[in-house]
Formats: sequence, structure tokens, C-alpha cells
Amino acid sequence: MALRIGIGLPFTDGAGDPHDAASLGERARWIEEAGFSGIWMGDASFRGLATWPDPWLWMAAAAAVTSRVELGFAALQLPLRHPVDNAQRLMTLQTLSDGRLSAGVAPGSTAAGFEAMGESFEGRFAKFQADMTTIRALNHGEEVNGADLSPWPVVPQPRFLLAAWAGGKMLERAVTEYDGWLCSAGRTTVKTIVEGLKRYRDLGGERALVASCSADLTARDVPMGDDDPFSLRCSPEEAADRLAWIADQGFDDILINIRDGRSPGPFDSDLEHDKLLELRSLYEPAAAYTKAAR
Repeated sequence: MALRIGIGLPFTDGAGDPHDAASLGERARWIEEAGFSGIWMGDASFRGLATWPDPWLWMAAAAAVTSRVELGFAALQLPLRHPVDNAQRLMTLQTLSDGRLSAGVAPGSTAAGFEAMGESFEGRFAKFQADMTTIRALNHGEEVNGADLSPWPVVPQPRFLLAAWAGGKMLERAVTEYDGWLCSAGRTTVKTIVEGLKRYRDLGGERALVASCSADLTARDVPMGDDDPFSLRCSPEEAADRLAWIADQGFDDILINIRDGRSPGPFDSDLEHDKLLELRSLYEPAAAYTKAAR
């Protein structure tokens, strides 16, 4: 099956300076023009991993200069923000992007962000479920506790993808309540994501996405075992084989964070036009996801 390939937006340029709207927009256009299926943004806000820009505003800059690619979050930590605010932002970005938004959502997994926002880390799962109920209702045009977004009828709801580990009830919810499942290449192992995919398909799940895949085509080839994270930190030839392998497993999408080879991590790396084209040449990606939103 054909694999869709999404690319993560960079935060800084080659000199380590933050992008402005013009330079970030240029990179978003590169992604679309190269034929990739989507532009993606994570939400590891307030953890000290990097200077993390507001994911909503960063993605709005990409929406303004593109017209075909899917725009996605992988994944928003919903309990860190008020659900009415989240609902309005989702409606707004879905409108600005002409219905191209896929909102990966998650309860969150790191206490630091909850401490920063004055929220309960222990109560994150209950708040997540309640917040999703509120967000869906508001985007359907219902009033919730005095809040009424009065959404435009012509704007569909965004697609919701659930970021979840491979076991437990959350994976079941990804099947019954969401438009897809997001798993992590960076924080799990090859064995875990493959076993998780099998369970997801056995439960009846449809769209399956591998997120947080690090790519550095200047890295030397090192064998990747079942207990290693899945990555494209290898030669171009090996990367082509790995992309074909992840497609053969039955995943629908892979979301890639490109390292530029000069910086210590993906959050300090910029996108380079020639490296995007090199990655694009390794595998013929499928077109952007177009299933109608719920």
C-alpha cells in the first residue's frame, strides 16, 4: 500500500534564529511543492526541550501559504488549555485551511507542562475525556455551559486522531471514537509499534500513523532491532528500505522530523530544500488524506 509522508515544521533557521512568518511559510511551500502529503506540528510545550512556539500560530502560517496538503497536530495536549479555547481555535484553523486540519490529541505524558499551567497531572485522563466532549459539542453548534461558538455550517469539524500507547482502553477509543491512531516512533520501539498496529487493526481501526520519526540521511547505517526506536537516521538507501518496510507493515502515514546534520536535535534543525527533495526521491508518497471530516 502507498504510504503518506508528512513533514514536521522547523522552529529555527540554519543560523539557529527563529523563523518569521515569511521564512516559515517558504518551508511550508517547499513541503507542499515537493509532493509530501502533510505538514505537522507537535506540542511538547513547557517542557524545556526547546523554545517551543505556539503550535496554533505556527500552523496558521503554514495554512496561509498552502492549499493542498493536510495540516496536522501530533499531538495537542488538550488538558493544558481550556476546552472552549481549544474548540474555537480548531474551528478557526479548520476554516483558514479550507477543511484540511487533522487534530491529533492526547492527554499528555509529562508532569512539567501540567505544573506550568496549574493543571492536575493525575487528573489528565478525566479532563481529556471531558474536554473532548465539550470540543465536539461546541464544534457541532451546541451550547456548553453558556459557551456557543455558532460555527459556520459550511465548515466541517476537523478530523480527530488519538495519540495513545499500544495497550489499554485508549487504543480501543481510537477505533470507536476517533478518525485514526497516532503512535510514536521516538518514544517506543519497532516491536511495540508493530504489535500495536496489529491490535488496532484487529479492533477494527482504520487510519494508523507513525509520528515523531527522526530522519538524518547523513548518519551512518546501524542495524535497527526490534527493541530500538524506528527512525530514518541512516543512509538514503537504507531509509528507502525502511520506508518501504513501514508501508508493508500496514501503516498509512509516517510523520518525519528532519535533522539537518549540523544540529544536536530535530528542534534545532532547519528544513533544506535539497534535503526535502532527496527524501522525496526515496519513496513515492501517497497524496494528502481527503476523507471527509466528521
